[in-house]
Parts: sequence; C-alpha cells; structure tokens
Amino acid sequence: MRFKFNSVKPTKVSKEEIRAICHACDTILSYHGKAPTKNVISVNFKTKVVYKGKTWAGLAYRQIAEFEAKKSLPYEDMVTTILHEMIHLYIPFSDKIEKKTSTLTAKLKPDVVRLANILVENTYKRAAYVAHCSISYGKVDEDHYDDAQWKRTGEDRKGKKYQRGSK
Repeated sequence: MRFKFNSVKPTKVSKEEIRAICHACDTILSYHGKAPTKNVISVNFKTKVVYKGKTWAGLAYRQIAEFEAKKSLPYEDMVTTILHEMIHLYIPFSDKIEKKTSTLTAKLKPDVVRLANILVENTYKRAAYVAHCSISYGKVDEDHYDDAQWKRTGEDRKGKKYQRGSK
C-alpha cells in the first residue's frame, strides 16, 4: 500500500510518526484480509474538517480511497482518527457503521501503536541500510550470499499457540 500526503503538515505529530501509523493500520487490516478500493490512499491534513456543517477529527471517502484529519491533533487522537478513517476505507460495513468502526478502533489501537512505534524507531537507520545497499553493492564482481542474514536476532517468537516446529 502506498500513501500520498498533502503538503499540509500536522502540528503535533511528526511526518515519520504519521507514516508509521498509516503503515501500521494498513498492516493490521491487510493481515486480516481487508483492503481499500485503490492501491494509493490520499491523506489530507486540514485546519478544520467539516461535514454537513459539523466539525470532525477526520473524514473518510471510501470510493476514492482518501481521508482527511485535523492537523492539530495530539498523538493519541491522531492514531485514533487515522485508524478510524482507515477502517472506513478498508471495511464497508452495511449498518451501524460508526458503532462498528469505533469499537474496532478501540480494539485495534493498542496493536497499531505498538507496531507504529517499531516502524518509527530507527527509521533513518533502516533508510541508510537500504540506500547503502543500493549504492555500495550496485556493481559486485561476484554475486554471493551474506552469511550475516542467518545471525540470530535474540527476539523470542510471540503467539505460542500458533507456533509450529522448533525455534
């Protein structure tokens, strides 16, 4: 999934955090077989989000895979708003839309925050790895595998009841 952000920047949440939140939402919803109507989601930050004369934190347009969010939201409210609007984009509920969306937002938000934190941590370190690999290994005399790929991470597997085989 790709995201297209408008030029207006949120005032209380960094660009890196916004990207991480969006990708965390996409990862969780996609993992469970949900998808938006298009491959690119437009994300628009605004000073005010107004619909039918009322001000909102966010607003989603499922048919065109776009959502708006108020640019001045603090982090926790931004996570809630982005997840809520992305659920609207990914899942076409037929009735009780806001009840189902807000309940699912509450249930998924802790996992979105955890995943977003992992994504935002070391963002530029990973970007440097990718850039370095493209630049430094562009012309290699002899292609070979790097044995470092098999180094153990030291991380334990989670979800014990789903594990098969040995570690």
